[in-house]
Amino acid sequence: MKISIVGAGEVGAYYAEHWSQAGHEIVLTYYRDQIKIDALASRLGKNVFVAPPQKALTKSDVVLFCPRFEHIEDAAKQIGDIRDSILIDANNPFNPDRSGRANINPNQTAASMVANIFPHARHVKAFHNLGIQTITESSQRELVAFIASDDTDAAEIVMKLATQANLAPMLSGSFATAALSEFPGPLFGIPFTTQEARKSLEIAIRHIQ
Repeated sequence: MKISIVGAGEVGAYYAEHWSQAGHEIVLTYYRDQIKIDALASRLGKNVFVAPPQKALTKSDVVLFCPRFEHIEDAAKQIGDIRDSILIDANNPFNPDRSGRANINPNQTAASMVANIFPHARHVKAFHNLGIQTITESSQRELVAFIASDDTDAAEIVMKLATQANLAPMLSGSFATAALSEFPGPLFGIPFTTQEARKSLEIAIRHIQ
């Protein structure tokens, strides 16, 4: 598959490395540091390319949208509308210094904001419930990546991508359940095993019903 990654921070770098090793074509875009992004592409090898936003998304099967939260609107303007591609939203509504929640409507989530910005994409919320440092430093054999979507086929593809990134995918349910696993939801930031995640998800869903 061709996967475009919008945002070249630690989230983008982690998944670019694993998915390129799995044989996918990776295009890195929306880069605020040209030297940094070129170095990342060079380190990751022949399956990884750098392109400006408008060109990067051409014929992309999957788009991982992971700029810093305060930059999502700027990134969206640069890449334009996303139609037909699977859009993986890995964002959390952090304030710029990551000390708490961004100053947004209490009823809004990062998921709902990204969905409103890209109304024609196939939305999947994923790769947001654990920080990269937690993933790379964990000694657990499995770490759950929660996935929320109303698009069953898209969710299946993202679950396979999670496995290729050494994560254990778990579908939390509809797209609305993204609120449970993005910050500051009850499932955010906890390095669950599959068994632990299943129990905690059941409890969290009961509380919102």
